[in-house]
Amino acid sequence: MAGATTEFKPREKQARPAADERREPTYRPEPITDPPKQSKADQLLQHKREQAGLGIMQLLAFGAGLLGRFKIAPVLPEDVAAIAVHSPGIAKGMADVAAEDEKFARVFDRVTAMGPYGALIETVVPLAMQIAANHNKGVRAGTLDPASMGAMHPDALMAMVGGNGDGPSTTSS
Repeated sequence: MAGATTEFKPREKQARPAADERREPTYRPEPITDPPKQSKADQLLQHKREQAGLGIMQLLAFGAGLLGRFKIAPVLPEDVAAIAVHSPGIAKGMADVAAEDEKFARVFDRVTAMGPYGALIETVVPLAMQIAANHNKGVRAGTLDPASMGAMHPDALMAMVGGNGDGPSTTSS
């Protein structure tokens, strides 16, 4: 564009409006609202999924504890404790993702739906852990947390049933 010239005209200065005449800002943040209320059925499903997630994390902690206890893998008691401490948050996260992602929900629900076998496992594992705790097979030694698997200290167990731990209870009526 040889030879073309453009004239420059400075903009006229406009007087600033007085403070009371100034416009309000055009940006207004969206008000924070509560999440939509869940129906009772959705709340129940969320709770069931959180419990299922906790079950998955318990199995993970249990497996890691056994691997470490029997020196199959280099798992520390602190690793098992970390899994136990973070399990509730992870379980809630799993349930939240399942509530939002239909594909994840289908897989998650299928994996965690164990039917009557799951109920049987849930009742037998705490008994096995209690027997292991009674015989000091790693449960009280710090590899596994007895409370996370439904076991308690043998002395607490005996106090609960009224024995003193010295053999069969011989209380007379």
